[in-house]
Amino acid sequence: MDKRILDFHIANLEYFIGSSIDEVSLKYWNQKANYGLEGPNMYGMKLRDKKSSKGWTKH
Repeated sequence: MDKRILDFHIANLEYFIGSSIDEVSLKYWNQKANYGLEGPNMYGMKLRDKKSSKGWTKH
């Protein structure tokens, strides 16, 4: 039973990161990397959302 639970969570992690767990290295895993949801790539999305929401009222 414990192996099945561990396999389930490993499979979910692999699905989330898009890679086999054998190919992932903790040495290079940086959750505080600058590749989050900020920066120029998100700036364009914010402008698009702002422009498309003009005329809408917040409830």
